[in-house]
Amino acid sequence: EELSEIGLNDGTIAEGLGEWVSYSYDSFAVPVGLVRQGTNTFFALSLADYHKAEINWPGPVLFIERSSTDEAGKARLVESMLRALDDDHWPVRAYAARSLGGLDAHAAVEPLIARLKDESWQVRADAAAALGNLADARAVEPLLSVIRTEKPYTRDIWRVRKNAVSALGKIRDPKAVEILIAALKDPESFVRAYAAYAL
Repeated sequence: EELSEIGLNDGTIAEGLGEWVSYSYDSFAVPVGLVRQGTNTFFALSLADYHKAEINWPGPVLFIERSSTDEAGKARLVESMLRALDDDHWPVRAYAARSLGGLDAHAAVEPLIARLKDESWQVRADAAAALGNLADARAVEPLLSVIRTEKPYTRDIWRVRKNAVSALGKIRDPKAVEILIAALKDPESFVRAYAAYAL
């Protein structure tokens, strides 16, 4: 509650975050100048009288990503993100999935499809969103399977279905129409809204 500032070493990453940032995770850009060689210190300050701030396991994750305009540099970055998809910590896998979706990396389609069955719903949700960005027809059947089988009522798991529905709208395969129509009756309003938009 009332998390007022988070930072790295001597600098602030974000402040005035309000009562809730997220009960699961949030991502913030970290200025490169704050990162030191060797040991870095992350801090979170709270002004609340009760409950303070929660730092969920595995704690803060600093993910460093370099961009490159040349094909060799992009290929190295894609390889790094593909390795990160198999990391032991779900926030790293989730970030890798999001990154691959923004890299136009069609070599990532099959590994992202595999992450639709990840134990973490956050990773499944980010993998679905990434597959939508890549708009590869190979993802249609796996995304349809997600909508059919993902548990509808468990905490924030509806986000997986929402991202799968959105992804199918981006891929624009007619095979998805029937299940998108069925998703108009989903118990979660966001899923219904994205299904309507996808149609």
